[in-house]
Amino acid sequence: RRLLDLSRDGQHLVYAAQTDGGTRLWMRDMTSGAFEELAGTEDAFGPFFSPDGRSIGFFAHEKLLRLDLGESERPRVLAPAVSPWGGFWARDGHIYFAPNESSAVHRVSEGGVVGPVGGSSRPEGAGYYDAFPSVSDDGATLFYSSFGNARTIKAIHLADGSISTLFAAEAGGARLGPDGVLLFSQADRLMAARLDERRTRVVGEAVGL
Repeated sequence: RRLLDLSRDGQHLVYAAQTDGGTRLWMRDMTSGAFEELAGTEDAFGPFFSPDGRSIGFFAHEKLLRLDLGESERPRVLAPAVSPWGGFWARDGHIYFAPNESSAVHRVSEGGVVGPVGGSSRPEGAGYYDAFPSVSDDGATLFYSSFGNARTIKAIHLADGSISTLFAAEAGGARLGPDGVLLFSQADRLMAARLDERRTRVVGEAVGL
């Protein structure tokens, strides 16, 4: 369920780790190598950075929470998340997340207003769910994994709600890099593929990294 995340500037890594006192979030400074345990993150998992790297979203106790780094307050609850499968903090301030195993991708504003993403898929019945959302830097495209009879990667064009299936063979965990290359996992390998301008289809062949 995505146990770590790297800040956009590459300076810090946040991850969930098991200690004698249970699971906690830790942050590592990638320059100095120093580690810091983050207070108020008992039983946390699935952490992800805000775009500016000053806050961390994560899941614990069936909730989506926000921790502002350097603040004395404890994490704030943003939304229910009974059985979450991944979260992503977009540059427009919205957090996209999969709240449970029978739901489409939802998003929550920084003010706490929650709702499903327009045009997102509806799971087709028992055993189907959407997971691991991510959003392109320009805010135009939402990528997510759809699990069912097969694991597929889909893209939602947020302006009109249209959906494209990019990969349909045991692929998941997609994230678009700043150079326009889509990174994802497939058959236990890290893969990369280029997309067309509208991000509706793959250009050429995906390559294993």
